[in-house]
Amino acid sequence: MLAALVVLGCNERQVPDQLAGMIEEVCARAGTAVECVAVEPWGEPGAYRAPDGEFTSVAAEDWYACALDAAGELTCWGSAARVYTTPPAGPFASVWLNYNTACALRADGSAECWVIPQDLPDGTVLAPSSHVGPFSRVTAAGINTCGLRLDGSMECWYEVETYFRKLPTERSGMKEIDGDGAVICVINDDDSLECFGRSGGGLWRGPKVNQPHGVEVGSGGACVLDASGEPHCWGDNPAWIAQVPEGPFTQLAGGVRYMCGLRPTGVISCWGCAAASACPADFEWVGGELRRVE
Repeated sequence: MLAALVVLGCNERQVPDQLAGMIEEVCARAGTAVECVAVEPWGEPGAYRAPDGEFTSVAAEDWYACALDAAGELTCWGSAARVYTTPPAGPFASVWLNYNTACALRADGSAECWVIPQDLPDGTVLAPSSHVGPFSRVTAAGINTCGLRLDGSMECWYEVETYFRKLPTERSGMKEIDGDGAVICVINDDDSLECFGRSGGGLWRGPKVNQPHGVEVGSGGACVLDASGEPHCWGDNPAWIAQVPEGPFTQLAGGVRYMCGLRPTGVISCWGCAAASACPADFEWVGGELRRVE
C-alpha cells in the first residue's frame, strides 16, 4: 500500500503559479520549485535547466532567466554561449528581463537595472542604473527600457531612438506594459491596446477586447486575455494568429518563437512556433517536472 501511495505522489499533477518564456523553453514555478522545458529546441537543449532552490518568482527572456528567493535575492542562469553581467544584490520584490536588459524592483517601487551582457554587439557599454519611480512594472524592447509608474505614466532609459516610434512618455493613463524585440505594447485605462517601436507594420494597434489584461509581447506578435480568459493575438507573426487556441487561460508567457498560456487545469498550451512540428503543444507539471503531453 505504501508503495502505491509513493507512486501516486510521484505522478501527481500540479498547477503552476507562474509562467516565463525563454528563447526555446518555457519556465514555470509551482510553489517554490522552478522547472523549464523545451518548446522548440534548436540551439542548446537543456542549457536553461533551472537551478535547485526555493523561489517565490521567476522571470525569463531569450537566453536568460532569474528567480527570486524568499529573502529577495536573485539567482540567474542561461546560455553558456553568452557572458552575463552579475545581477545586483537584493532584496527585491520582483524582476523583469528582456533580450539586453534586466530590472528588479525593490519594495519601495524603485528599479535597479543592468545589461545582459554588459558589452553589446555594437561595442556599446552600458552601466547599471537606478531609477526612483515608484514603478509597478518594468519592461524593455531591445535596449530601450521603460518603467510604468504607479500614476500610469511611463519613464524610459537606455534609449536607442532609432528602434522606436516615439514612446508615450508625455502622458499617463496606462495600466499595463510589456515589451520584446523592439516593440513595447500598452493597455490604456480605456482598454485600448497600442504598440510602439520597430515592427513590420502589423503590430501598432491591437483589437478591441473586453477588459484586456495580461499583455505579453514576443517577436512579431502580442497577445492579451479578455474578461473570460480567452486569448486575443495580433501582429506580424501569422503562425501566432493561425494557431491561437481557445481558452480560458489565467496568464500568458511570450517566448521569442512562441506564446504559451496557463489553463486553470494546470496544462500549459503553446502555439506559434517557427517549426510547425513543435507547436501547437501542451505541457503539464507531473512528478515534480514539466513534461510534454504526448
